[in-house]
Amino acid sequence: MLEITDANYHWVLAAFLIFVVATSIPAGYLRGRYPKFSRPWARCLYIPIVINIIIRRVVGLSFATV
Repeated sequence: MLEITDANYHWVLAAFLIFVVATSIPAGYLRGRYPKFSRPWARCLYIPIVINIIIRRVVGLSFATV
């Protein structure tokens, strides 16, 4: 994992949150096309969550920070 210094901390957090929004909004738009609780609907819901968790751990942000 990367060590985050105080100077870079705000930029890393801001970039991560922009990435979260950039992945969640298109997935939510796609989720609207599928019937509720179908397999594609669930994929549009859970795949961005898993991607965001992986990126958060790689960057080194704790769960409490987010």
